[in-house]
Amino acid sequence: MYLSVARNDSASAAQWGDRGLRYIDAMKPANDEERSAHDIERVEIVTIYGDPARILPQLIASERAVPNDYNASLRVAQMEKAAKLR
Repeated sequence: MYLSVARNDSASAAQWGDRGLRYIDAMKPANDEERSAHDIERVEIVTIYGDPARILPQLIASERAVPNDYNASLRVAQMEKAAKLR
């Protein structure tokens, strides 16, 4: 994705991002730590290139699954803010 973005190749960056998100979405986290790792990767992918609103449903589900983890809420807030800036 980084290389595609550096080359101003939006189509390729979008394809790599889609591929990464599909891969993550296909995995079921075994525990809260894995859930958090998946969410971190989702945010990273979308931050490089993508639509933050696309991952909000997964992040909100994680926030509900681990209500005592402030990082889950932080990721939701960051992506909600990013989605509104687009």
